[in-house]
Amino acid sequence: MSKSLENKKKKQPGIDKFVRNYQTRSKDGVSDDSEKNIVLEKSRSTTMAATPTTQFDELKSLIIGLKTEMNVKIDGQQAGLVEIKQGMAELLNKVDTFNKRMTDIENTISANDVLVKQRFHEMQNKLNRAESRISQIEKEQIRNEIRDRKYNLMVYGIPGQERYVTETEKVIKTFAVEQLKLPLEEVTKLLFVHTHRVPNRHCRDEGKPDPIIIKFGRWAEREQFLLAARNLKGTDKRIVTDLPTQLKKKRSDLAKIAFEMRKDNKWTRIKVVDVDIVLESKDNKESSWVRYED
Repeated sequence: MSKSLENKKKKQPGIDKFVRNYQTRSKDGVSDDSEKNIVLEKSRSTTMAATPTTQFDELKSLIIGLKTEMNVKIDGQQAGLVEIKQGMAELLNKVDTFNKRMTDIENTISANDVLVKQRFHEMQNKLNRAESRISQIEKEQIRNEIRDRKYNLMVYGIPGQERYVTETEKVIKTFAVEQLKLPLEEVTKLLFVHTHRVPNRHCRDEGKPDPIIIKFGRWAEREQFLLAARNLKGTDKRIVTDLPTQLKKKRSDLAKIAFEMRKDNKWTRIKVVDVDIVLESKDNKESSWVRYED
């Protein structure tokens, strides 16, 4: 109750004033009823007049304060929005700049890619031409080597280790008479450009003698010698044409295949075709030769 009275007093300052005046006049001896009534009436009128005005002013001040506070907050929010908008605008500008740079980079890469592809095709064409030229040169070298070895024959299986050409010639002529069954008078007339042993690791690994290479001075004699090689059938000796190194390995492989074919009573032959060597076979004398394909 006391707190409510104090609040009422705070909100009604006019009552306290009149009460104090009344108390002062009472002390001075002024205490008639008429004056007391006058004081009370003035107090009521002052209270009734002052209370609504004070409350209105407080409400007004409160509203003004709220409005001011809201305006401050709104202004702050608007300032924040402006700052955000500016930041967004700067970000968008940076994104646009980045996109332009990316576009420029992509265009540059695309142009470089086209240039690289063009250069690659040019280099590929040059490489292909170079490889084709190298292949042509290699084939021409093989042709020249085949041509240079055309008059040569290789004889395998003749024992001995002759140190001099004259000794090798004697061995070959003896071999021609005894093994190839050539007439002695024809053998004595054979014209050899040179004859000598050719070191062969494969033969040595198998414990066989090194082959002898013969270079003939006349083509007819070379063909006569090669044709007589059929008399070596069933022996460990053989006569073959002299080939470049690139073709010798292939001939060796084809010879093994031909050996298996002959077990089935097939006819076989190995011959040089341009810069290659091929194996052909047939079933009998009357049938046609068929090339063997890997």
